[in-house]
Amino acid sequence: MRLPLSRTIRRLLGRKAAVDPMRQFAAVNRPALVPTIPLAPTSAQPHLPPRITIVLPGLTFAGATGGPNTAYNIGGRLHVSGLRVRFATAGNVDADLTNLRAHVAQLGGDATGAQGIEFVTASESAPMPVEPDESFLATAWQTAYTAQAALQYTSAKEFFYLIQDYEPAFSAWSSNFALAAATYTMPHRPIFNDPILGNYLHDQIPESRRAPGKSISFLPAVDPVLFAPPAVPRQRPYTLLFYARPNAQRNAFELGLHALRAAVARGALSAPDWKILSIGTPLPPFDLGRGQTLINDPWNNFTEYAALMRRSSVVLALSISPVSGYPVREIASTGGFAVTNTFANKDRASLQLISPRVFAAPATVDEIATELIRAATATEAGEADTPLPPNASQMPPTWTAALSEVIPWIVAGVRESRHD
Repeated sequence: MRLPLSRTIRRLLGRKAAVDPMRQFAAVNRPALVPTIPLAPTSAQPHLPPRITIVLPGLTFAGATGGPNTAYNIGGRLHVSGLRVRFATAGNVDADLTNLRAHVAQLGGDATGAQGIEFVTASESAPMPVEPDESFLATAWQTAYTAQAALQYTSAKEFFYLIQDYEPAFSAWSSNFALAAATYTMPHRPIFNDPILGNYLHDQIPESRRAPGKSISFLPAVDPVLFAPPAVPRQRPYTLLFYARPNAQRNAFELGLHALRAAVARGALSAPDWKILSIGTPLPPFDLGRGQTLINDPWNNFTEYAALMRRSSVVLALSISPVSGYPVREIASTGGFAVTNTFANKDRASLQLISPRVFAAPATVDEIATELIRAATATEAGEADTPLPPNASQMPPTWTAALSEVIPWIVAGVRESRHD
């Protein structure tokens, strides 16, 4: 029997919840288009070496992956070169910086343990002090807005800008697309982590070109110890590692997933002989067909990630972008095979210069599946872990070699700004 509801309960159930229209649009009604670090001028320190502040989206050990690691590597080496170095952020910072400081020291070859390096954030009530002869280095498009704001307090006419991807494409044609693209026309000295990227950016934004000597490019390296070939040659069951980030659209998760399914359907990567793992984002298992399953391997830290890379035979790492991405270089360094896609001026020939172990094709399901089958076949034939002929790879053997021109170029620019 249905019991009658009281009038009060009837009124509550029948009433629509009141919606605050401004709560609905809180994400776009933010105080500033781009969060920046509050800054304030302070006095010069002429008795101390010049300082460079490197601005990152966050300062956390858990977030120390490929892109941030490049900035930490540069910062550690600038500290060794004699500059005062400060890492700053408007984002998250580890409460205990012990692990991050040790990580920066290890990347940058800093025997002092990076104890002289500062890690700072700021607030409106406690803005970050800026010295009049200080230099800034931006590392992502959002951080360029802080670096640009700092120019009003310094003698520097430009900031340094570590550009590691064409970042407007991280967003649809939108406010963020326009804000990111605008940073390339700010007064800056670009540092490109690949000449291919620099050429692509200049084609998209011609006004971003700089006079000779006002920009520099380098070819990225990977840590030769962390990404060394495994002590024991790879054996069955082999591991395929899928760099899977559904929230980063440029990494084309859906295309990669369907390429894996297509390769399995064509008889490759059989379950007894292969384990297929994903890393990058926590994911549920995905059925790939024929008894094969994509299993997530949770991200822990960079050291454990490198150990997983050494155990893997093939890495599928897509990037709808003019850069290869670090996983491609990392697996090639270990002696395994990378499968990736071409894009614009990132063609097969340029990717092969990284290593002959990089297999690339246009970003279609069938063509990436074909390259997966090719990599699996080469692995099963014992072609992994074999030494490459001399000069087969243009990838620098160490970060010291990769940054051999970049570090003195930055130091010279910092000292030049100090005397402007």
